[in-house]
Amino acid sequence: ISITNTKNIKIGIGVIAYNASDAKKIIGKNSKDIKNILGYEGRDELIHKDDLVKVKL
Repeated sequence: ISITNTKNIKIGIGVIAYNASDAKKIIGKNSKDIKNILGYEGRDELIHKDDLVKVKL
């Protein structure tokens, strides 16, 4: 998935820990609420730093 800043400039690429449908449900939500939103306990972060590559500083 591409990661952009507020000016829509690509700053990174990452592998997300959820499918697209679930990701849309939890974007912007607190990680403690993920289980209640999705019905299962997943990772606390959508993209872990080990799954992220910065493309612009």
